[in-house]
Amino acid sequence: QTPIRRIRYAWVAAASVIFLVALVFLLHKSTGDRVKPDIATRTPPPVKKERPMHMVENGSSKVKVFLLPDGSKVELASASHISYNDPYINSRRDIFLEGEATFSVKKDDKKPFVVHARGITTTALGSVFQVSDKHGLFTTVHLISGRVVVKKEDMSDGYAFKNIYLTPGQQLTINKENFSVQIKNPIPVKTHVDTAAG
Repeated sequence: QTPIRRIRYAWVAAASVIFLVALVFLLHKSTGDRVKPDIATRTPPPVKKERPMHMVENGSSKVKVFLLPDGSKVELASASHISYNDPYINSRRDIFLEGEATFSVKKDDKKPFVVHARGITTTALGSVFQVSDKHGLFTTVHLISGRVVVKKEDMSDGYAFKNIYLTPGQQLTINKENFSVQIKNPIPVKTHVDTAAG
């Protein structure tokens, strides 16, 4: 090959390398520009801390009776506790239960009374009902008076059931392994005689 032809090939090879480097740089920059907004949209904003929740525990062997800020009465069973915001927020009366409790709800049409127990919510405006999740696998709701609706909080796991409205005397049991539902009606109402001020 002549020197001129060798120089031409060398120049073409060098130009090709420069072109490839430039192309890789541009593709990387373009891809990076597209990825950043996507990550930004998928990244949730920082979680704001809620104000500290008030907790009531019952470590005794007797039922503990006390009043919530709205005047609703709670009969908290042994080895149980509830937590709630005081004052309530978001125009709702949210109560988080672990264990068992009977609620006598003060009627307030503007602020639903919602008891959360292991992913199951029981909502009332003015009712007396008992919720128990002491057995872990089962959540039981017994309506004594008034009307409540029972719902599953998280529907993303593939298990769901329609909202269930109970009438006085009915007892609902939910198996949280397969979310099967059983309703008994009516059942005798237990009354608590041992109380402790709280």
